[in-house]
Amino acid sequence: MLILICVGLICIIVIQILRIAYLNKKVEKLALKERLLTQIIEDRCIPYYTGE
Repeated sequence: MLILICVGLICIIVIQILRIAYLNKKVEKLALKERLLTQIIEDRCIPYYTGE
């Protein structure tokens, strides 16, 4: 019985760690996309506003 409880706890901990890692990767991908979008906007749009 005690072994089952330990295994269950280990599984829960592993799942939580994996979930956090997955969320971090998602956030990084979103941040990269945002950075790319802002770069594109700066490259394309800002020269028009400044008149270059």
